[in-house]
Formats: sequence, C-alpha cells, structure tokens
Amino acid sequence: MVMPEIGATYDITEKDYRYGRGPLVVRITEVIGEVEYDGEAWWDVEAVARPPGSVGPDGARRLYIRAASLPNARRNGPPAAH
Repeated sequence: MVMPEIGATYDITEKDYRYGRGPLVVRITEVIGEVEYDGEAWWDVEAVARPPGSVGPDGARRLYIRAASLPNARRNGPPAAH
C-alpha cells in the first residue's frame, strides 16, 4: 500500500476522500495514520486543499484519502526511487 508523502500534491476525486464534495487538489502536511472503512484502507491526513482551478488561498483541513487512489492521484508522477 502506498503511503501519502508529506509535501506531495495529489488530485483527489470526490469518491476518493471523506468528507466533502467535489474534487480537491491537496498537499499533504502530516500523515496521522491508516484507518479502515468498509474493509478498505484509507489514510487520515492533514493537508492544505483547494478545488482544482481555484485561485483563492488553500485551506488547512483533515481528510481521509482512499489508499488505493494514491498511485494515480500524485501530481508530477510518482516519487523517484531511492
């Protein structure tokens, strides 16, 4: 399972986060831990978030992000292998 990377930015669809409406662009500021909803892995994170295309300031918020969505949601591709 892919863990969200602190400082990374992700494009998250409405179905891939809890709780809110509409897609978001999020930059992870803290990974709190893994949780499970309905037998599926999610990450509990702190992030700054905004709707795509928004020109206003980002807002700090706590989100639950579907773990399975992270590999395809990362902006600028996956992190470099070490």
